[in-house]
Amino acid sequence: MPAAGWRSFVCAVGLALLVPKAAVTQEQTRYKLELTAIVEARPGELDARQRKTIFQQVARIWKPYGFDVCVRPEVNDRCPVPDFLVRVVLGDRRTRPAPETIGWIQFLDTGQPHNVVYASLDGAHLALERARIGGHLLSLEPFPIRQRFLLQSVARSIAHELGHYLLGSKTHAERGLMRERFPVSDLLDPGIARFRLEPDELPMLHRMVALVAQK
Repeated sequence: MPAAGWRSFVCAVGLALLVPKAAVTQEQTRYKLELTAIVEARPGELDARQRKTIFQQVARIWKPYGFDVCVRPEVNDRCPVPDFLVRVVLGDRRTRPAPETIGWIQFLDTGQPHNVVYASLDGAHLALERARIGGHLLSLEPFPIRQRFLLQSVARSIAHELGHYLLGSKTHAERGLMRERFPVSDLLDPGIARFRLEPDELPMLHRMVALVAQK
């Protein structure tokens, strides 16, 4: 469990079908977001290709909002000096807040987020075991579908927790990326239209990046 003085916020799998609004499209200042990958997976559980797929999806979700993601140490050997630096711990050496938890981030009692995001592969596998699509168990579907669910559920959970960090907020939204739970159908969808920030979240994001730019 998290240490005293911390709170955890979780992105897990839900069953509601929600329709998000479109992302912002205007010209933006670009920010460099460096993710330091810390792999604590069991041997053979998550190979380099799978890790690359996960972080490519994270980058794809955050690119429309002005963030250029660089991942170390594996995906990119060199990253420019970052505006934001976050560690992403992939694996299950840490105790997750609940069995079904896929991703989480911790907040200090002051309300400030810690710059570490956790992603549980065991949590993703448990979500797969419980998930149903079209009335059928997802765990009985062909391997490519199961693999897509696992990788996308981890990637989108990481992107969600990065949202808590970049927005500096514990709040969840009714739609889009910052929902507390994601439907199975959304986690299987190769598109990211359902993983956008809501329009009322954008001013908060702009205020947070402006504070960084002033430093």
